[in-house]
Amino acid sequence: MDKLTNEQIEAIFKERIENNQEEIKAILASAKDPTEKAEYQKIIDEVLNESAPDNPILARWIRSRIKAKKEIKQEKRERQLWRNDQVKEYLSAITAFQKAIIEAKEALEFDKFAPEARRFAINKHTKIRAALNEFDQLLGY
Repeated sequence: MDKLTNEQIEAIFKERIENNQEEIKAILASAKDPTEKAEYQKIIDEVLNESAPDNPILARWIRSRIKAKKEIKQEKRERQLWRNDQVKEYLSAITAFQKAIIEAKEALEFDKFAPEARRFAINKHTKIRAALNEFDQLLGY
């Protein structure tokens, strides 16, 4: 078996790099929209940081990472679709909070709130009001 010359080795590496560049361009071109293209580019950059540009399985590696990321996204989406109790839990929490306010008012009438508890409650209420205002905006109010 003949040994390869430096020129032959360089030609092989150059050809691998060119093939990888073409395959990477094809992968990017297959993106459906700019957001997906940006996600693909991020994955490509990650793989290129972990591998040499002449790696013969570079494109396959990139495709497998993209596929894995899509599968993870799909699983998250499906889990979210099956989770119907979020609104119910939120509405139950609001009802419980309303009842807790009534009880806290009664405790306040009998001077059961220490000065530290009053400050703590006021700070929490401020944060809750801000969160509720933000949520109201998201709801369209």
